[in-house]
Amino acid sequence: MFVIGSIDRLTGFLYATLAVCFGRISFITKYISFDRLTRWHHYHTIPAMTFIILHFVFLTLSYAQLSRSTFWTQQLKFLRFDEILGAYVALILFLLIAGFSFLFSFIKIKYEYWYFVHLFVYVAALASFGHQMELGGDFRSLLFSAFWVGFGLVVLILFVWYRFLAPARLFLHHQFIVNKIIKESDNCYSIYIGGRNIDNFRYRAGQFAAFRFLTKDFWLQSHPFSISSAPGQKEFRITIKNLGDYTKRLITKLKPGTQVIVEGPHGQFVFNDNVKRAVMIAGGIGITPILSLLGSIKDKGIETHCFFSIKAQGELIFKDELSSSGAVVHYHASDDLGRLTLDTIKQSVSAFRDYHYYICGHEKMIKFFRDQLMTAGVAKDKIHYELFSY
Repeated sequence: MFVIGSIDRLTGFLYATLAVCFGRISFITKYISFDRLTRWHHYHTIPAMTFIILHFVFLTLSYAQLSRSTFWTQQLKFLRFDEILGAYVALILFLLIAGFSFLFSFIKIKYEYWYFVHLFVYVAALASFGHQMELGGDFRSLLFSAFWVGFGLVVLILFVWYRFLAPARLFLHHQFIVNKIIKESDNCYSIYIGGRNIDNFRYRAGQFAAFRFLTKDFWLQSHPFSISSAPGQKEFRITIKNLGDYTKRLITKLKPGTQVIVEGPHGQFVFNDNVKRAVMIAGGIGITPILSLLGSIKDKGIETHCFFSIKAQGELIFKDELSSSGAVVHYHASDDLGRLTLDTIKQSVSAFRDYHYYICGHEKMIKFFRDQLMTAGVAKDKIHYELFSY
């Protein structure tokens, strides 16, 4: 029974940790990058599900041995307890969520489908709570009961506040609204968001936020986008590329005047005060947080090179803004020049190991440059990036 109790406690702790990892809790993401929390969330899922299954199997075997029943006969005996019905519902939901998540790791699906499946985590957590309180042996101790309920309440309050109440409070304060939509290229558009006291909306250059546009087509969906303008202006900007169903519909249906709920800001893709020399490497739409960074350091005397890799010249955006940024900008069209590599960068950047590198693009590009830079002797703490996935 001690082993079973230990498994129970570990299971509860792991699922509380999962909620914290994906709760977008700002005082945590201030110190731990969101992509690292996402990886921790992924790593915790397997042991958490393993402990749930072990809890189910060991508890059944233990009671079956005491009552001299078979494994399946003991299941029927468990079903006599109302609280156990909720536990079975939770078990089935957790298994389905884990199964679909495993499947989604091999096939590309819409973010909306992934999000919908994960909403059932909340249902499963609520369904499992009754049997913990009524049947858990540890809850015979008043001290443990107080600790566990308090721990659960803290996690719940943090999650609800940062995922729901804080964005609502931010919206009521700033009244975010779409001011205008500007076409940057054939498949890239900038959305300018204004409102009340926007210059006091606090974010750091390079950060991102989740945006929920309040129309009948989009109010159920919240999607993350990097902020592509520097802080402290009367409006801020996000720039999106037509990469899927959601962005395609957003480009065609979103209108000025639409109200917006903003959740954030988040992210550690930001400048530190000790950075004096920097190389920005952007791939395609990955230029968006780079633009914000460049705008924030324009008059700070930081020696900056920006390498903007695009597939073809027609994909070039923000050329005028980049030209006036104060950085030495290098445009690289891969259709004409081949793949951008560290060797190409070293031709323009002397003493390249002395620079901080900020990389934003698709995952393969980020990992390619990260590995090349580390192999070439650039210190790990001088290589900055965030990997975005779900």
